[in-house]
Amino acid sequence: MESSNFEKERTKFLEELSGLRKSIEWYKQTYEERSLAGIIYDRISKKYGKYIHQPKIKINKTHSLLSGKILCIIANHNYSNNASSLHQLFSNYYDSAIIDSGSDSPPKKSLKLENIYYSGLLNQAYSIAKYKDYKYLLFICSDVEITSDEALKMFNRLSTIDLSKIGLYSPSSTGLSHKFCKKQTSNNLREVPFAEGFIFLCDMEILDHICPIDTKKNLYGWGIDIIQSFYAKEKNKLCVVDDNVEVNHLAGTGYSREIAKIEMLSWIKSLSNESLFTFFENATELVES
Repeated sequence: MESSNFEKERTKFLEELSGLRKSIEWYKQTYEERSLAGIIYDRISKKYGKYIHQPKIKINKTHSLLSGKILCIIANHNYSNNASSLHQLFSNYYDSAIIDSGSDSPPKKSLKLENIYYSGLLNQAYSIAKYKDYKYLLFICSDVEITSDEALKMFNRLSTIDLSKIGLYSPSSTGLSHKFCKKQTSNNLREVPFAEGFIFLCDMEILDHICPIDTKKNLYGWGIDIIQSFYAKEKNKLCVVDDNVEVNHLAGTGYSREIAKIEMLSWIKSLSNESLFTFFENATELVES
């Protein structure tokens, strides 16, 4: 009984702590970092959100086989030079655009927004892909490094495989990434528990179950990659890593990992799906083991 009471008190304390931290983060963004125009837009959006049009964005169209099918979004925050390089490279193969999240010096060819963090960037990318009627979203964070040779191999793979069987696809990775996402074979597609969130291709029907993400509950986006995999497997689609393609993911977050983890757990519980929560617990045990 004492143990049960302790756990209840601990859970209550963590929830209160999360609320306080979110309040501090909101205050900092609102009164220290955000422009007056951004504050006004945010308030209007909350009241009249469904009537506000999406920001206009110029999508760089390509003439490849995957044009009109895959939308590649480069999501950037303060890696602007690399974001521009990634956009220039991937625009050879996919319809593409850059979304900038409050960078000090955003790329010239980007949709420039306030700092909306990972979940906000994914929401925006999903919204654009949905509005433009793309079948797949290729989401790439600008702290990812890839050579031109690897980008070409990735395009060749996505051009030749049966995408209808794929729910989530990601290249193998060096740097900051999970063990099962490291290269393990010479050139095989390998089924994995979930794909990394810093670079992935996702069927839009899967994202329909997730987006828009409630950024008040999960601003930093932890756990989204696991939930995407859950819905992919529910639809009997594969979640794969491509060992024929390798990227490098730079280390560093720029925010509190502790807060991100608390938010993730709170957000997962708020989805009120027992099967999803069990899947999440098994996935996190695999990562932590």
